[in-house]
Amino acid sequence: MPAPAPTPAPAGTDAINAAVTSIQELYGALSAKDYGRASSLFGPMAADQFDPTFFNQFERVTVADLRQTSSAGSMLNFEGVVTFVYRNGDVQTETRSFTVDTRNNPALITSSEFGRVIQPR
Repeated sequence: MPAPAPTPAPAGTDAINAAVTSIQELYGALSAKDYGRASSLFGPMAADQFDPTFFNQFERVTVADLRQTSSAGSMLNFEGVVTFVYRNGDVQTETRSFTVDTRNNPALITSSEFGRVIQPR
């Protein structure tokens, strides 16, 4: 009978904090239209998820309620709520998942996926 696969150890507090900080800083930079800073927080595979043309249509974007869903080594997975505030005041809220590589400093968002719309525009 083969031995059971080892269960990955939970991510440490420092790694979780670094990942959350990078996600929050990314949305702060996107909201401020600081696309140079934003691009320093995501890896090349995630670049198409954070197109400046898309974010230019919003007055503000924020991320909240980040919670870790899993981890594998230095890769941490999170889900959060992203709020888009349009220039005319309309608001849309949706869930989004993030994978963050904490081997880097700052931690890099390596992928991000839309979840579902919570509050439509």
